[in-house]
Amino acid sequence: MKLKTILVLVSLTILCACSLAQETADDWYEKGQDLYQRQSPKEAVQAYDKAIELNQSFAEAWRAKGQAQILLALEFAGDIRTRTFDDAVHSYEKAIEIQPRNATLWNEKGNALSAAAFYSSNASDLHNQSLQAYDKALELDPENAEAWRGKGVVFTEQKKYDLAIDAFNKSLVADPKYGWALGSKGSALMQMGRLEEAVEYYDAAMKIHPDDQGAQMMKAEALAKLGRGNESDQTYIDALQRADKAILAADTKENLSMAWHEKAIIFIDQGKYAEAIVAYDNVTASNPKERSAWLMMAFASDQTARYDKALVAYEGALALNENDSTALLGKGDSLYKLGRYSESKDAFDFALKADSKMYSAYKGKGDALKALNKSTEAVEAYGTALGQIEENIKSNPENARPWQAKGSVLLAMNRTDKALEAFDKAIELDPEHFPGLEQKGDLLMALGRYEDAFLAYEMATVTDPSFPRLWYKKGQALKAQNRQSEADSAFRKAREMGYNV
Repeated sequence: MKLKTILVLVSLTILCACSLAQETADDWYEKGQDLYQRQSPKEAVQAYDKAIELNQSFAEAWRAKGQAQILLALEFAGDIRTRTFDDAVHSYEKAIEIQPRNATLWNEKGNALSAAAFYSSNASDLHNQSLQAYDKALELDPENAEAWRGKGVVFTEQKKYDLAIDAFNKSLVADPKYGWALGSKGSALMQMGRLEEAVEYYDAAMKIHPDDQGAQMMKAEALAKLGRGNESDQTYIDALQRADKAILAADTKENLSMAWHEKAIIFIDQGKYAEAIVAYDNVTASNPKERSAWLMMAFASDQTARYDKALVAYEGALALNENDSTALLGKGDSLYKLGRYSESKDAFDFALKADSKMYSAYKGKGDALKALNKSTEAVEAYGTALGQIEENIKSNPENARPWQAKGSVLLAMNRTDKALEAFDKAIELDPEHFPGLEQKGDLLMALGRYEDAFLAYEMATVTDPSFPRLWYKKGQALKAQNRQSEADSAFRKAREMGYNV
């Protein structure tokens, strides 16, 4: 009996050893690839780490880890997102140490820096670093279409449109059928006001990638700005029909979720938020673990003043990760709008525990404390928010968003003159970013300057007509001036877009 037991134990030991031996660096890399494809970036990073632990010189594993970390960064906000982007850049640098003459690695490092810049208060420095990485890729491979396109995207973000067009042209010389370069050139042309040309490039992009939803939506927007409303509407109809076909053809829950998500985005782009909410309900029913769907459902619900629904959606995201700072911030905002100030303050505290650099959470906490008549604590929270915002402005004074946030905090502190200056600065830096115009309108309404408020809301609806609350606020400004028929028209537009008037 003892001999049998010993033999069994020996056999198990051999089996375990064989099993462990089978887990090679390549095995862990393949596991990471599978997890990445299934939109599980956190687990993918862990698998790539196992591969790298077994083979420190595994450049492809470092590269894949960087790709997964970029995807993971998009699940966070504030300081955590910044650190995760930094980790992604570090992973690419480790891959480059192993293969310094690999142009693809330099190009993808540039992409990581460019993506980080979009969310950073230090965008200028990150843009310059990304251009340096693209230049290194082009030094190694002068015909690298992806690197030329990357440079074009950065130049577009910097509003250096002539340089952007030149970079896109060089990308297309290297690869005339590079659809993403065609679409990106279309976006640059659109920002330059060259709308007819933009439409042509979006069409060219869609000939190569018929499922390029981004190009299709941008084409619809350009057509609308050209006054070609029927063509714009037809573009949206075509997109919705394609999404419906994908829904009917979906053979897995993942594919069904993706198809509904595509349809929801089309509704969002049209400003049809009520329909978008229904679509996101279908996304989460198919795949309740899709964080972005919960957050977009909350966004659509907030735009239509359905704060109870927004709260449910934020709770859906928090069920996936109770420390999700973005969802906690949104939860606090929804609770505040529902008049549940104590719970709102608690949610903002949890958001700050997850990310202490989230100045918008300090501002929200200040609002909740103010509503609870805790003035001293509110002033302290606003002060902390302002301090963090000023740090952001100092590091990147050309970024409109912190200026708009500064105005919002100053307005909450009743420092209206300074708030107005901050909003005007935000508008000067980015006339196409409607929140500065909206909040300027809110301030002017509070001051009883209804005509000026109307003009701000009017500019906001011209800048982005797809937000129903802008039409509602425009209606309020008109009503305050006794322009009732015009106000009714604006309210009707808000209702048509799903606003809970």
